[in-house]
Amino acid sequence: MRPFATPLRRLAILMLLLYGGAIALALGGTDVIFDQQQLINGLSSGAIYGSIALALVMMFRATGVLNLAIGETSTLGAFIAWSLIVSAGLPYWVGLLLAAGALGLAGAALEAGVLSHLAERGPLTMIVITAGLLGLVRDLDELIWSDRPRPFPTPFHGAVLHTAGLYVTRPRLGTFLTVCAAIGLLAWLFQRTRLGLALRAAAQRPEAARLCGIPVRRMRTLGWGLATALGAVGGILIANIILLDPRMLEGGLIYALAAAALGGLDQPAGAIVGGAVVGMFDGVVGSIAPFKEIQLPVVVLLVFIVLTAWPDGLLGARSRRSI
Repeated sequence: MRPFATPLRRLAILMLLLYGGAIALALGGTDVIFDQQQLINGLSSGAIYGSIALALVMMFRATGVLNLAIGETSTLGAFIAWSLIVSAGLPYWVGLLLAAGALGLAGAALEAGVLSHLAERGPLTMIVITAGLLGLVRDLDELIWSDRPRPFPTPFHGAVLHTAGLYVTRPRLGTFLTVCAAIGLLAWLFQRTRLGLALRAAAQRPEAARLCGIPVRRMRTLGWGLATALGAVGGILIANIILLDPRMLEGGLIYALAAAALGGLDQPAGAIVGGAVVGMFDGVVGSIAPFKEIQLPVVVLLVFIVLTAWPDGLLGARSRRSI
């Protein structure tokens, strides 16, 4: 059997069940309307959740740490970009790259100066540290920029695009394409360069990589920095769609965790697939649910059901141990 046959079959079954269930609800209830437009909007949001989920997976694979502060550090990157673009007057893309680079350097310094020295104390200690970092970064955002929501400048302007009775706004389309470009660049780095090969080897087979002369600790620090920068890009792009606020990714963190768990915590591609599934499912629920507050609990329920059926996620490979 081909290696991806089972994951693809899992994904196909899940999408058929979700889409079929939504249509059945729409046809069977007088007060329920299935809006396919929400599916399109959910896909663009899912791309952002997927980018943050990919950052989580990269950190987890490199160091075994589930970084609970990824939402807050991504928000910090958005605030830095806002200051560079609005206050300093830099072009949007320059501000985005500088903010992502600054967050990447800060993430690498955090891993090299703090996390790597505390890794031997166990995963619980690391979770507590990242949870404390979550509150610290949020308080820092509110101290410097206040808790007042503000619009974020966007380079995507122009008319709404219409096709087949559906429409896509330029900000959502531009955000989706930018996320795809960032993920594609990262995929090229990992698949086509020697540095990417060294990063993968250090994450997957650290002992073998060390024997081959690869500086595992340095690669882990670099991987953490790249993941933090990617999360910052996700935070900047989601601020294009919603108002910039220190708490704008409170729910987004849960969506990103759901996407990472859904696709498989050991699978970078699974984070992207999980983000798309979570985003579209959230859009479907938003179109048929009687009130908005039910969307997040229903998404969490979906992840619980999928992990009950497939504990390794949609694209996760079941681990085997010889005795």
